[in-house]
Amino acid sequence: MNKLIEFESNLDDLLIFSKKIAGISRKGDWFFLKGDLGAGKTTFAKSYIQSLFELNKTDLPINIKSPSFPIVISYPLKNYTIYHYDFFRLNNKEELKEIDIFENSENNISIVEWPSIILDNFQFSNFYLIEFDILDLNKRLISVFHSHKNAL
Repeated sequence: MNKLIEFESNLDDLLIFSKKIAGISRKGDWFFLKGDLGAGKTTFAKSYIQSLFELNKTDLPINIKSPSFPIVISYPLKNYTIYHYDFFRLNNKEELKEIDIFENSENNISIVEWPSIILDNFQFSNFYLIEFDILDLNKRLISVFHSHKNAL
């Protein structure tokens, strides 16, 4: 895994970053978001999803929300679907198979909050790992890794 970039971020910087990532995303990409509660994972995911809809010139979903309770929320676009997962409540890898995570991923974009259970049990060839560390109330340290060297 290769570290691509690391930077300090406030909310405005995080929204700009999510739009930049949306601009280079491709079908089949995985985005694993790691960080403590309140670190910015869901904020990034919401802005990223909104940016993909804007890039595809598609009406925004009425509500982009955290998939904490349903575990997955899908957002269909013209040529692919965005799957937004939250694995905070999952306990083992068998639960991943029950939600068909791998069948949904090949020609779509997958965003996973709390990805440890999937990263510890499966191999991926193309993914981004974005770590969010809380520096203070308004500032985060964002570290971006990719499975390949020149992804950004």
